[in-house]
Amino acid sequence: GVGTVGYLPLLEWVRGHIAEQHAPPYQGWECCVCTGNADGFQRAWEALLDPGDTLLVCELDFSFSTSQLAAWVGGRSLRLEPLPVGPEGVDAAALRALLDGWAWRRLGV
Repeated sequence: GVGTVGYLPLLEWVRGHIAEQHAPPYQGWECCVCTGNADGFQRAWEALLDPGDTLLVCELDFSFSTSQLAAWVGGRSLRLEPLPVGPEGVDAAALRALLDGWAWRRLGV
């Protein structure tokens, strides 16, 4: 059968493989079968984000192309905040400035 987490026979095989080969060191872990990384991210975001939430992303590391991601979040009343990236990852000063002004930036939202 087909479920919201993927094709069930394949999902059962993947669960067994993960348990056998990787032995997650905690109880209650779960997985899903998706058609690719963008589909997987989209499923996770749909489960975790509510209308009005903000998604922080690296400006150069979108899971979708910029235009696809912007359309996806806009269609769900989400906000997108691209973060500058340097040689060592997210620019910490830019992230600090964004978070320090968070309440002011979201005033009236």
